[in-house]
Amino acid sequence: LLCLKLREIVVPAVVIRGEPVWLNCTYDLGNETLYSIKWHKNNVEFYRYLPEDRPPGQKYELAGIHLDVSTTIHL
Repeated sequence: LLCLKLREIVVPAVVIRGEPVWLNCTYDLGNETLYSIKWHKNNVEFYRYLPEDRPPGQKYELAGIHLDVSTTIHL
C-alpha cells in the first residue's frame, strides 16, 4: 500500500461567518507522484486537485463553501 505522510493540517478552530479562511495540508510523497488531493466538508467533496487533469483543479458547489481558487491553491 502506497500512501503519503501527512505532516500537518491547519484548520482554524473558530471562524467568523463571512470571513475568509485558509486551509493548509502539508504532506510528504517520498518518491511517489501526486495523484489527487481532495477536500471534504461533512463527507461531501468541495474541491479536488488532480495534476493530470486540465484544468487540474475542480471546485464543487456546497452550501457555506466559497472557494477563490485563483488566489488560494498552491502546490
